[in-house]
Amino acid sequence: MLLERLMRPFTDEFLAVAPRVARQAVEYRLARPGRVSVAPSAVELSDLPFEPDGSVRREFAIPPTAPLIGTVGRIMYQKAPLDFVRMAALVAERRPDARFIMVGDGPMTGEVRAAAERAGIDLILTGFRDDAPRITCACDVFVMPSLYEGLGRALTEALASARPVVASAVNGVPDLVRPGETGLLAEPGDPEAVARCVLWLLDHPVEAKRMGRQGRAAAVEVFKPEHMCAVLDDTYSRLLGLPAPASGDLAGEELSRTGATLDLASVAMEPQPAQPDRVLRARPVGRRRPRHGGGAGRAT
Repeated sequence: MLLERLMRPFTDEFLAVAPRVARQAVEYRLARPGRVSVAPSAVELSDLPFEPDGSVRREFAIPPTAPLIGTVGRIMYQKAPLDFVRMAALVAERRPDARFIMVGDGPMTGEVRAAAERAGIDLILTGFRDDAPRITCACDVFVMPSLYEGLGRALTEALASARPVVASAVNGVPDLVRPGETGLLAEPGDPEAVARCVLWLLDHPVEAKRMGRQGRAAAVEVFKPEHMCAVLDDTYSRLLGLPAPASGDLAGEELSRTGATLDLASVAMEPQPAQPDRVLRARPVGRRRPRHGGGAGRAT
């Protein structure tokens, strides 16, 4: 944090992956007001599946009708993998047929495995997989319980795969996950709230599928590579005193200039389902101090 502040006077422009991340960079005095552009990280959506592959369940001996709840990411403190285990234990009390899968590896793998064994949870730990999106697409609910997260590539890919998602209301995540529209939010460090969200989605499959479809529509619109490239072209051209690039991506240019929102309002949404009981909505994010890698970078 101190190093970032020391670099502020020497930085001409900051790039953030989401509007809330941009705002936090200013609030925490990491960036000067008016010097932050929003450039959502591009995702090659054409490479992502959005229909479940039955071979995933066969590979891991998961019954075809069992609810599958999964997460993808490095197994480390930031990703709160032990909260995933605690959530799984609570969900299993209500849904003993549920199965849980964690894709990735990291320094907390042994601790997570031990915690799952103590809780009596049959947690599948796959280790690193280069086909993680394929496994994500086989899940009935995707969970991202991170304690801090710029936006989260795994979350973006889950939304693009039309998976119903439950995520922590941290940093830029609420810009993309709108409760009841594109997924559900819980406060970070609250596995009970995450479990309530997961159970609600399992109990309301029609609404869950609707959120999945709307999440995909939002991801397809917001994370086009053209958007990110338009913002970067505009930023570097302006800093270098070059003519503004000719670009047909007006949405990306507007996002760069205003930094106001990931414009989900422009995405056609289906009628909003009823809000789940006792599911926590996001507090205004910005009270947590962003950590290194929180989604803001510098252009110098």
